[in-house]
Amino acid sequence: MKTPFLCLSIIVVIGVALLVIPALSVHGEELPQTLLRNSGYHRTQAATYRQEASQLDKAIEHYKIMARIYTYGSERPSGTMNPQGRRLMVVRTKRVIQYFTQERQEKERLAADHDAFAQSLPGN
Repeated sequence: MKTPFLCLSIIVVIGVALLVIPALSVHGEELPQTLLRNSGYHRTQAATYRQEASQLDKAIEHYKIMARIYTYGSERPSGTMNPQGRRLMVVRTKRVIQYFTQERQEKERLAADHDAFAQSLPGN
């Protein structure tokens, strides 16, 4: 008696899944198309990218200060940090600065792209 109930349950679950999944995917496709035509959405995205770029600017300044501290820090011998370690930290902070600079440029480019696209849409 349990086998037919189990088979029937599996068939019902598969049937419901086959009906629900296409409906979800159709609804998911309509939303981005509407948003892509909305100039306000692109302005918001551009503002978000600019805010992320300004946060990266703050991080870059932070790491520049760290690099200066590691480069020109205490000239007297200190038992806490060896010279080779200081040089390695300078190299690492410069690498991080370079990475954050590239990311900031990418965010600024994305913001400019969204602004340009928002200007090209009607109703701006």
